[in-house]
Amino acid sequence: MIFYTSSSKDDKESVKKMVLRVIRKNSLIIFLLLSLAGCNFSKTNITLTAIPTIPTKTASTPTEQKSSPTPLTVSEITPNPAYGRIQAENASNLAIGKSFQASEPVRLKWSLDQKSFVLIAYQTFWVYSYPQMQLLYTSDFQPEEMLIDFSPNGEQYAVTFNQSSLLIKNWRENSIHTIQTDFSFMYGEFSPDGSQIILDRQDTRAGEIYDVTSGEKKSSVTGFETAAPVYSVGFGADGKHTIWKARATIQVSEIATNTLGTAIFHEDFLTSYALSPDGKKLATSTSQMEEDTPVPQVFFYQPMTGETLGTFELSIPAYSMDFSPDSSLLSVIDGTDMVILDCGQMIEVARFAQDVDSVNQILFSPDGTLITTIGTDQLVRFWQVIP
Repeated sequence: MIFYTSSSKDDKESVKKMVLRVIRKNSLIIFLLLSLAGCNFSKTNITLTAIPTIPTKTASTPTEQKSSPTPLTVSEITPNPAYGRIQAENASNLAIGKSFQASEPVRLKWSLDQKSFVLIAYQTFWVYSYPQMQLLYTSDFQPEEMLIDFSPNGEQYAVTFNQSSLLIKNWRENSIHTIQTDFSFMYGEFSPDGSQIILDRQDTRAGEIYDVTSGEKKSSVTGFETAAPVYSVGFGADGKHTIWKARATIQVSEIATNTLGTAIFHEDFLTSYALSPDGKKLATSTSQMEEDTPVPQVFFYQPMTGETLGTFELSIPAYSMDFSPDSSLLSVIDGTDMVILDCGQMIEVARFAQDVDSVNQILFSPDGTLITTIGTDQLVRFWQVIP
C-alpha cells in the first residue's frame, strides 16, 4: 500500500532506503521491488518433505472439494489439543515440528479456521490443507495481473489488471466477481475477518473500505498528513482500526468514527509494526539514539494516545513481528533469532537461534499453537510447544 508523490533525487533515495528496510514486512512490496529491479526468479517447484511435488502447471479446479468454511473470529477457534497454546510459561519449550523447503521466496498466510494456509510467491500461489499438508490448489498469475491480497477465509483472493477495478476470485468455487471503484489504487488489504477490503487512493490520502461480497463501499478513512513521498494504510489486527505509516511516523485511526489518534514519531525509519488483536498495544521497531549511538528497539505504545508503554532492546531493528491471538505475546525477529516477548511485563521469555542469514517473516497461527518463520534459506519452519 504505497503512493509515490515525488520524483526528486533525494526522495528517490529515501524511498529506496525505506523499501529495503521494510521489505520483510510486506510481501507485495517484495514482489514490486523484484519486478522493478528486473529480477528473474525461475519457475521452480516447492518441495515438501514426504509430500508430492507441486504441479508446474496452473490448476484449473481444486484438487479437493470441501464445503466453504464459516468465517471465524480468533476467540472462536479451539487450540490444537495435541500441542497447546503458546504462552509465556511454555514458550521456552518451542521446537520445530514441521518444515519444508521452498525454492523461491514465499510468504505464508493462514486461513482463520487454520484448516489451510497459502504460500504466496512472485508469480504463483499454493494452498495447502493443515495439518495434512496436502496441496489443494495452485495458480499462476496472468501477465499484468497484480495480486492485492489473499483473504483470511482461505478461499478468496483479490487481483487487479487496471488498478481501478478489483476482481475477487474464489479458487474453491471457481467464481469471480468485480468491485468497481471511481479512483486509482495501487494496493489493498483484506480485513482480519475477510469481510471487507481497504484500497488506498492515489489521488488523495484516503483508504476506501468495501464490502467483499456486495462490492458496496462501506466507509472511508482520511485525515493522515505527511510530507513523505511514500505512505501506507491498512487494517489493524483488531479490525476496528487502520494504521497509517510514512517513513518514521505511524498513526492509528478508528474506523467507525474516522478519528485519528496521536501521531507517533520515531528517529529513524520504521522496519516493522503490529497492532495487537485486542487493540490495546501498538508495537513498532526502529533505532533510537542513546548517547550518540543508535540502539535498535521494540517500542510499545497505547495506540490512540501514543503513550509509551515500554521498550525492548534488540541487536538490529526487527524486520518482522506478530502478536499472539490473545495479545499476551509478541514474536519478534532479532537478526537470525526468534524472540518471544511477554507483552504484560515487556520482557523476553524465550529466544531461539536459527541457522540462516536472516528471517523474512514470523507469524502466529490463528489458534496460537504455532509460530511460522521463513528465512532467506527459503525454509518454512513450523514451531510448536513440545511437552
